[in-house]
Amino acid sequence: MSTGDAIIVSTLVIMASLAAWRISIANRWGTVGKVIALIFLILLIIFGAFQAYDWYQKRPRPVDNLNGIRIGMSEPEVLVKMGKASDVNSQKKYKILSYTKEYNVDYRFDVSIWNGSGKVDVVCEKGDFTDPYLSSYTSENEITERFGKPENTVIDPNGSYKSLSYPLYNLTFIIRLGDLSEVCLANKAQGYLA
Repeated sequence: MSTGDAIIVSTLVIMASLAAWRISIANRWGTVGKVIALIFLILLIIFGAFQAYDWYQKRPRPVDNLNGIRIGMSEPEVLVKMGKASDVNSQKKYKILSYTKEYNVDYRFDVSIWNGSGKVDVVCEKGDFTDPYLSSYTSENEITERFGKPENTVIDPNGSYKSLSYPLYNLTFIIRLGDLSEVCLANKAQGYLA
C-alpha cells in the first residue's frame, strides 16, 4: 500500500468514526446508520477494485517480444520489422544482427538467429529499453524484489557481469556494477545467456 492509499483509507476510517459518533449523540442509528454503512461498503469495494487492478497491471508476466521482435521469427521478418542491421556477426551456431542508434552510443539491440532453424532464438537490448514494463527496473534489488529469486544465476569469472535467468518470464537480466545493463528475451532463457 502506498502512502497515498494509506492517507485515503485513514481519512475514510476517520470520517466513518466521526459519523458514528455524531449519530450516537442524536440516537438516530436506524436509517442513517444503514445509509452510511452502505456508502462505506460501496467505497470500500471501489477502493479494493482499484487496488486489485493496480496489482494486476504491475505483476510480473511473461514477455513475448522486445522492440517488436519475437522468438521464432524468421530473418526476413526481422529485416522487414527492423531494417538492415548495423552489424552482422556470424558464429558457429548463431547469426547475430546488431542494431545501434547514432545518437545513443550505449544502445545496442542484438537479434540472434539460430543457424539450425533460421529462426530468432535470443533477443537482447542494452541501453535505453524500449519496453516500458522492463525500463522500470534499474537495479538487481528491484529485479529480485519484483520477480523473486532467479532460477539460474551466473557470475562471470572475471566479475564483470552477473546474469539472472527467469525462464517463467522468458527473461534474463544482465547486471553490471549493480545496475541493469541488458535485458534478454530467450527461448525459455536457456543456457546460451549464461
